[in-house]
Amino acid sequence: LYDEQLDELIAVIKKLLNPGGRIIVTTPNEEILEKNYILCPVSNQLFHRWQHVRSWSANSLTRYLEDRGFAVDTCFTTHFGISFHKEHSRHPVRDSLRTAKKKLKYALNPTKKQPHLVAIAQLS
Repeated sequence: LYDEQLDELIAVIKKLLNPGGRIIVTTPNEEILEKNYILCPVSNQLFHRWQHVRSWSANSLTRYLEDRGFAVDTCFTTHFGISFHKEHSRHPVRDSLRTAKKKLKYALNPTKKQPHLVAIAQLS
């Protein structure tokens, strides 16, 4: 969302949030926007594949929420693509191996950035 729309959304959330209620915000973590630019064949303009207009880090998201009256309980990175074995899976062994591979990737390289950011906050 652009600044104006994002600020409007936050204002609506603040009005709807019950006292003591929390919001959960998810966004890509430190996304390099240029990596997802594509060229429109009609206008010959570059645009982001998912129309993202900004990149968030744990610090920038925390600061943004705090500047708008929220107390951030936690802000962390994760990988939503890591799943756990499900009984109804068609390929439980393959799914388990894929999950193990992703978990190992981050365990062996602690400096590798996980792709998703989550913030949990409440009105202060």
